[in-house]
Amino acid sequence: MAQVGSGDFVYEQMLDFAKLPPGMAFGKIPSVATDSQDRLYVFQRAAIPTLIFDRDGNYLSAWGSGIMTDPHGLRSEEHTSELQSRLHL
Repeated sequence: MAQVGSGDFVYEQMLDFAKLPPGMAFGKIPSVATDSQDRLYVFQRAAIPTLIFDRDGNYLSAWGSGIMTDPHGLRSEEHTSELQSRLHL
């Protein structure tokens, strides 16, 4: 497998990491984010714009259908003092 980076920041390509439900395929993906529970949020240009996976690539859920039509970015922001998490679209 291909690796990039150096020192403490070495990353390895994992082919077929995300396990999509049958019949679902990725659209164009402008952004991804993770949260403090190691969930992966995939923000895509498709009928279902936000897909959520666990740390092992298992599909958890999706949201945003009919709300977002041309997504551009996503980030996760942790607020430990307020004990809350936010996703910024």
